[in-house]
Amino acid sequence: MADDHMFPKIMKKVDKRGIPTVSIILLAVFTIITCQFDFATLVMATTPIQLYLYLMLIACVVKVRRRYPIEERKKMGLTVMPGGKIGLLVLGACVFFICMFAIYANGADYFITGFTVLFVGLVAYILCKWIYKGRALEDPEIYPLNPKTKLGLGDLIDIGVYIFLTGAIALVGSIFLYFYEGSYGVTYYLQEYQTGLFSDFYGMLNICKWMGLLLIAVGIVIIFVGRKTEGVSLSRLKKQRNNKLDERILELHGNVPRKLAKKFQ
Repeated sequence: MADDHMFPKIMKKVDKRGIPTVSIILLAVFTIITCQFDFATLVMATTPIQLYLYLMLIACVVKVRRRYPIEERKKMGLTVMPGGKIGLLVLGACVFFICMFAIYANGADYFITGFTVLFVGLVAYILCKWIYKGRALEDPEIYPLNPKTKLGLGDLIDIGVYIFLTGAIALVGSIFLYFYEGSYGVTYYLQEYQTGLFSDFYGMLNICKWMGLLLIAVGIVIIFVGRKTEGVSLSRLKKQRNNKLDERILELHGNVPRKLAKKFQ
């Protein structure tokens, strides 16, 4: 994140062996602090984030497949998912259904806790972008800031998609958890927590349902506004951003697995 100008510069400081000492020390301090919390609470807060990350990786794999042909990646000795399109579909579906089931199967209390952490992450992203400016610092022409939102060009659409998908997951969760825990949910949560939000099973389901519907609506509005105000500019920058990505891959592998990227080969 510090390399992309989304965190303090000191976080990317390394010693003579290339080890990010400051980051490791701060991570150790954070770990010591979080160890003071109940283990179940930590699992409730962190596990959903990892599962959502795996879900997003499916989309990343699909995008990489489209942009960088398999044949070109094989020539470079890069790992290729076996099975072609069918393999991609089967393996992607397996990851999707396993992650979705795991998100909901831990129960309504785990789901709502992880759901809350997702929004903390979104707020943190927006604040970091406002404070540190992101990649606009290194290349303001390709990654310009929107003067009205102070976010990167395209961030508004991405945030809208993020909110929409979060709402959809919450809405589906209210339905799934109703059937999954409906036979014992009321008694279990009342005995487990006695008071508070987590003690009210149907209260949690209603929060998931109405928040899900609200977030879906808000997400659609933000996506529409983003495309209306930033769509044309993003289309103009698409080729330049793709070339920038090719340059990064060139730095890492010494070649670009793409026939269209001849100027880098």
